[in-house]
Amino acid sequence: MKNILMLGPDREVHGGISAVVNNLYDAGLDKKVNIEYLSTMSEGSKLHKLFVATKAFFRYGRLLKWADVVHVNVASDSSFIRKSVFIKRAKKKGKKIVIHQHGGDLFNYFEKASPKLNAYIKEVFNMGDRIIVLSPAYEEFFSKLLSPNKVLVMPNRIKVPEEVEICEKSNSRNFLFLGRICKEKGINELLEAFDRIHKEYPNVKLRIGGIYEDEVFKEMIQERAEFVEYLGWISGEEKCDAIRKAYAFVLPTYFEGQPVSVLETMSYGVPAIASNVGGIPMMIEDMRNGMLIQPQSVDSLYQAIKKMIENPDLRNVLGNAAYNTVKNEFDINKSISELCEIYEA
Repeated sequence: MKNILMLGPDREVHGGISAVVNNLYDAGLDKKVNIEYLSTMSEGSKLHKLFVATKAFFRYGRLLKWADVVHVNVASDSSFIRKSVFIKRAKKKGKKIVIHQHGGDLFNYFEKASPKLNAYIKEVFNMGDRIIVLSPAYEEFFSKLLSPNKVLVMPNRIKVPEEVEICEKSNSRNFLFLGRICKEKGINELLEAFDRIHKEYPNVKLRIGGIYEDEVFKEMIQERAEFVEYLGWISGEEKCDAIRKAYAFVLPTYFEGQPVSVLETMSYGVPAIASNVGGIPMMIEDMRNGMLIQPQSVDSLYQAIKKMIENPDLRNVLGNAAYNTVKNEFDINKSISELCEIYEA
């Protein structure tokens, strides 16, 4: 078996890359290849993050000698800058490099970067032997920057629950949000839409699971305690239970790669209302297995939530279609097979 050195944030970090990595492990990637995971970042102060990255870089030298393939999970901004150092070192050692791009804000990052930084981004990504991206939009973007035939679309996938009871939830009135609690996830629009929903449907509740990246939202959520419940960061069976009890999932995000949270909720027959951005349209076909809304639009979000509330039969049709979409198209076993082929090539 190949020796694979995978780099990414600590697997306990609250975020999308950690969720993807943990799903790969849960699906048995470590049984198919010899894999060593190196954490290059963990949550904490800037000084703590610098310490973790420095410690990882020194350990990296020893692991490089062992590795056949270096698999680097990278997003934008500081994640890219930090990982670029590791990529360049692997290139100097002649290692096969797989760069797995996750960040949903890459377009904005590249557009706002200076010409010097743009040149550096292009240089670093060209060091990869294969570039894994989450959607065709990113494939098109990278194909303009990189040598031909390097880019491969591999969407995020999940382990589909073995037994799912696709419940009709016409009596349930819980909408669920899971993710980082910040402006970019559309929290302002979400709370404003539910202010309007609460006036018309006082029994409808919003449940929010996640961590505060902006403390201003803590007070805003507490002010709406009558119809908004904060769950904290939930995982494991607690998260599965929250999904099972949800009438629908809401993600009015401004930008996105391909959120695992959408797949997780769909896999339990819970339809999603999500922004028409990034890789989300790969998962959701509007009014077939969920609803797509315009980002940063309170009215678009409000109208979708209202339609879902007033049409429980439609909600159940969308939920069944959502489950079948994940089961047929987003089973993580396919990702395991694709990764093994990439490593062996």
